Amino acid sequence: MELARRQEPEEEDENIIELILKLMKQAEDFVDKSGVQKKAMVMSNLKHLLGAEIYIANYGMIQTTIDFIINVARGDVKLDFKKIRNRFYKCC
Repeated sequence: MELARRQEPEEEDENIIELILKLMKQAEDFVDKSGVQKKAMVMSNLKHLLGAEIYIANYGMIQTTIDFIINVARGDVKLDFKKIRNRFYKCC
């Protein structure tokens, strides 16, 4: 089952993260599917949209990103942007 179909990639969809987020949003509507099935649908559609070469080159990052987004959405991971900013921008 495909989530998204288009013939030409849109300029805004060149970012893999944006594509993942859009496909995950579409997958949410499939209430009769399990989380594993929804992830498989997103992965399958990403492969189709990106092409096999780009998909394979970014496979690990794609899986990690999907899992991270799910964990943040569930509340399993809390992002403290103040701490992140302080850690990486100590000089400012």
